[in-house]
Amino acid sequence: MTKPEAVAIVRSEVHEWFAKEGRPDNPSFADFKSWVLIRHPTLFDFRSTMGAHEDLEAVWAKELGQSWKY
Repeated sequence: MTKPEAVAIVRSEVHEWFAKEGRPDNPSFADFKSWVLIRHPTLFDFRSTMGAHEDLEAVWAKELGQSWKY
């Protein structure tokens, strides 16, 4: 999987996950990661300078408006 493909998946699936979790005040990336890896097992299999986990966590946080974390 390429990084742009992985970013697109996170952007499209984060809102479904967030709604399914009941829109928590303090959402957990670890919980999202566990959920999304069942659906897309190769999501974090791309090369990155910072690391796939960090790149996708930043996208996840931005999509949820959690910019205070970064």
